Amino acid sequence: MGSDQNVFVVGALIDMYSKCGDVDEAYRVFDRAPCKNNILWTSMITAFAQSGRGLDALELFDHLVMERRFIPDHVCFTVVLTACNHAGLLDKGIDYFDRMRSEYNLAPEVDQYACLIDLYARKGELKRAKQVMEDMPFDANAVIWSSFLSSCKKYGNVELGREAAYKLFKLEPNSSVPYRVLADIYAGAGLWNDVQNITKLMNDNGVRKTVPGWSWVEVDNQVLGFSVGDASHPRSEEIHLELRKLSLEMLNKRTLEYIT
Repeated sequence: MGSDQNVFVVGALIDMYSKCGDVDEAYRVFDRAPCKNNILWTSMITAFAQSGRGLDALELFDHLVMERRFIPDHVCFTVVLTACNHAGLLDKGIDYFDRMRSEYNLAPEVDQYACLIDLYARKGELKRAKQVMEDMPFDANAVIWSSFLSSCKKYGNVELGREAAYKLFKLEPNSSVPYRVLADIYAGAGLWNDVQNITKLMNDNGVRKTVPGWSWVEVDNQVLGFSVGDASHPRSEEIHLELRKLSLEMLNKRTLEYIT
């Protein structure tokens, strides 16, 4: 019908296909578009980044700035840093962050700082992540502290985990999540008295346990509900086994694509 000539339609199709997991089809739509503006380029980079194809996202970005003299904005750099985060590319993430100011005269905003902090933290560089939080010209928000706390749990850092949790107690006084994560950190370190103390503090502050989020799926006209870590379904072992198979397939496919 000729609607593929409309950049708004192309952008919507890229978004639709990428959210459905068909990034290759999203790229075909993008590639056929006769007119590509900054929004379409950024949308395609985002599609790659959010689907776990961080290297493809960075390759497209580098092609843009080198071959097409593309001038990225703050939104585009947030996507690029997110791609580095998903791919675990710390050094490239630092390089892109530095290039914002040195090459494009863009002062990093809180979103780009959040990406860099999360990138350091996910790689286990917790002290460096904390230093960036202290040096940036913004106060770290609850999202940044929550992400940092999760990394402290992953790497078993009691000291920094405690600091992050107590920051969140003030920023999100009604949330039980930081209490539970800190309790898990204490438990992992064998600090059982501290586990009891944090549980008591939670009760003393009148914080109620957060109701977990649920997902639903319909199978044979029956609606089934699942929460994170749920093992209540009678066929739970089979379900988790199938998920592990799918994860392994995706990992093998991604490795093969990277090699070829």
